[in-house]
Amino acid sequence: MRREGGLSQDEDIFAPVSAALRNRWKWLAINLFTAFIASRVIHGFRESITLLKLGRDPAFGSSMSITAWTDSGGFFIFLALATVFLLR
Repeated sequence: MRREGGLSQDEDIFAPVSAALRNRWKWLAINLFTAFIASRVIHGFRESITLLKLGRDPAFGSSMSITAWTDSGGFFIFLALATVFLLR
């Protein structure tokens, strides 16, 4: 049952946060990343619906969002590649 919850035999449910973080940081990062993506998708739909209700063109309103996405994506890809190449 512990294995299903992500605990090893050495770990206790009441282990300190630092120990739990050290053992599960990959899954925590994946969970945080997917939550961020889901919130951005929901925000995009909400923004489009709001623009339609106001009688505006959603394509015109999304131009700023697209620019922010491409800039952020490029920046984080750059940081990831720099980390990979510098830590080799």
